[in-house]
Amino acid sequence: MGFFQDFEELDLESLLKPQEVVVSVASRGPQAIDQAPAAVSLVRAEEIRDLGVRTLEELLRAIPGVDVSIDNLGRPRIEMRGIPSGVTRGGSETVLVIFDGQRLNEDVTGGATNLNLDLPLLHVKQVEVLRGPAAALYGDGAFAGVVNIVLDSTAEFMGTEIGAGGGSFGTQEYALRSGGILGGVQISGYVRFKDTSGPELLLPRDAQSIADESLDRPISVAPATTADDFQALDASYRFSFREMSFGWHTKSEKSKGYIGMADALGRQNDLQRRQFGMDFTWGRAISKVGTVETRAAYLRNEDTQLLEVYPSGYRLVTDQGTADFGEPGGLGGVFQQTRLRSSRYTAEGLLHKPLAPAHQLTAGMTLEHVSADDPLANANLDFRTDTPVPPAKGSSLGPLVGAVEAASRTIFGLQAQDVWSRSGTLNVTAGVRLDHYSDAGTSLNPRLAIVGALPGWLQRPLPKFLKDVLSYRIGYARAFRAPTLAELYYDLPGWTSNRALEPTTADSLETALLYKHARLTAEATGFVVLTSNAIGTGLPFDPVGTAVLRNEEGVRAKGIELQATGGFGQHHSFFANYTYQRSRDRGTDALVPGLPSHLANFGVTFVYRERVDATAALSARGSRPRVPQDPRPAVPGYAIVNLNVRVKRIYKTLEANLSFQNLFDKAYFDPSLLGGVPGDYPRAGRRVLLHATLRF
Repeated sequence: MGFFQDFEELDLESLLKPQEVVVSVASRGPQAIDQAPAAVSLVRAEEIRDLGVRTLEELLRAIPGVDVSIDNLGRPRIEMRGIPSGVTRGGSETVLVIFDGQRLNEDVTGGATNLNLDLPLLHVKQVEVLRGPAAALYGDGAFAGVVNIVLDSTAEFMGTEIGAGGGSFGTQEYALRSGGILGGVQISGYVRFKDTSGPELLLPRDAQSIADESLDRPISVAPATTADDFQALDASYRFSFREMSFGWHTKSEKSKGYIGMADALGRQNDLQRRQFGMDFTWGRAISKVGTVETRAAYLRNEDTQLLEVYPSGYRLVTDQGTADFGEPGGLGGVFQQTRLRSSRYTAEGLLHKPLAPAHQLTAGMTLEHVSADDPLANANLDFRTDTPVPPAKGSSLGPLVGAVEAASRTIFGLQAQDVWSRSGTLNVTAGVRLDHYSDAGTSLNPRLAIVGALPGWLQRPLPKFLKDVLSYRIGYARAFRAPTLAELYYDLPGWTSNRALEPTTADSLETALLYKHARLTAEATGFVVLTSNAIGTGLPFDPVGTAVLRNEEGVRAKGIELQATGGFGQHHSFFANYTYQRSRDRGTDALVPGLPSHLANFGVTFVYRERVDATAALSARGSRPRVPQDPRPAVPGYAIVNLNVRVKRIYKTLEANLSFQNLFDKAYFDPSLLGGVPGDYPRAGRRVLLHATLRF
């Protein structure tokens, strides 16, 4: 109902009217989800709590066309509709993640999950997932899709809530969220702390175990467990007064590197990530002009890593001689240390203006400056030359000369969009955005979408129960991904930069048929995506290689998404979705490695006396192919079951959740690199978490 001071403010007619499902990710403004000009999935706060998911990574696994895997450092990689992430493994660099209006993608490697391994969903109004290119709205980063996380405001949450939870693997989590009005200023936000030792999964053999077979002295630490220690501190608050709003968020994470950079188990990895962002917005409806929105934002990212590339006892043999890096079983080894920082300054203005009763124009301009200052890269072995690095004074590591350098870029963007509506039965959205990068050229990205009810001549042959409940959507969109600063300027293990790289582009065509009647909604969507100028090396990714980055053919992805949601009984509900996708390299026609062709999710929620909700959810993935050079069979598919029991009003406002993830302790894996861990990357077994909240 929103926030109100007195019951006299409530409008009975508004309360009795069915609430329209509204999203903003598809048009950068409020819009009914069934009128959105792109495929959008919406998950609201109540559904998030019923599912028992605590992080964005867990939630995205239930969205059609979306897959989430982890790499050898334990970082999530979000992939949509068969479009792979970049070869530099920057953490979901083809998906734009927006948090409370601000982009989370950092600018050195381009991804959002490189710095956000664990993004909490405890103060969220809804999560909107747009599948497909959206550069006409958001510019760079919105390549395969957009995830928009909308936080609660005082309209949704007033008061104070404390939460605490604990469970498997030494997990503990504490949170405080609040909302209130002080002197006319609306204040809303949260603070959260999480600490877990992680599942510490047994790894019988690693990449070093294979190398040991040709050595006279084994140095691998396997069999041993993965290093899953993780700590996170998050905070986000927004202050709103009349037409003005100021928000900030901060995040600090620490982890131990899971397996390690070269798929060799290490005992001395240390990863630390920090992110801080703030923004100021102002908006006003001006007579004869329209609604004006302005925004200024700042985002600061820092990623510091100390990585044990090879364990103690590693021996380098070259024509110049032999170098030993410690004794087997000691504390030596081959190390790399990096500190990568970036800052983004943004100024943006949007105008929403009705041109005529049937037209709604949105026009905007964006100016951004990105800088990567004071980068650091140290090591005791230079993989570019296969030579030891002399240590700096007071350290065991020395600088990798020329590997990293300060870099910057300026971005200027212009966009325009017109939405033409006719009697609510037909909506045509046409838009275009022009982006100019000071170091990567200019990109023009259009979009066109038609959404409407089926015309009468198509409805006449349909059975009666399908008439007036079907609609369609046809859309085309183009997007781009500019080369990241790392791809243009940094020579780190895994690749050599190339300043001549061109942006990667994607062209997408989708058609959809939608059904909506009573409590049931269903959608069938077919899509084709062609990418060009993909950034790669022409070789399987080698974490200690030096292959030069280049522009390649790209991929051809096509598929179909089927989904349905609905209710039954008085309060029960269900969701189901299935995605078939096929993604091939346009140069070799080989299947893109690591991406499943089949993705399916099903869940059902039972409600008992409006106080107990029980939700069971099944998530299944088909097998995943490997690179053609890899002799191992495809990574097996899997199906896992999650169960969450939510008890409300235990005592006044006390609520508790008991969740079981991977209820039946299914063993499953994510694909490892060619020449990496022979048995792939193990995922966690059964996890149990009890979490309780108390609202004041």
